[in-house]
Amino acid sequence: DLDDLKKFDRKARLFHEKYLAEKNVWNYDELSFEAWMVACYGWKADLIREAKRRGIVPITPKDLENKLKKEEILDRRIPICPNL
Repeated sequence: DLDDLKKFDRKARLFHEKYLAEKNVWNYDELSFEAWMVACYGWKADLIREAKRRGIVPITPKDLENKLKKEEILDRRIPICPNL
């Protein structure tokens, strides 16, 4: 729901801001930052729009499975989403 999306957005931004602060202190390379949110029970059109507006990539469980397969890191013993 929208509250979950807002919480995730806040956490992703805090993580990115923390990295940027540490990057300057430790002279780290630039990080290509992209936040993905997996919706185990599906996405509604309004939440997809809101996620994209906030810079979050909305991912379905099937999308994530395909990405893991492509990178050859899919472990079938670990469920993409719990209880699905």
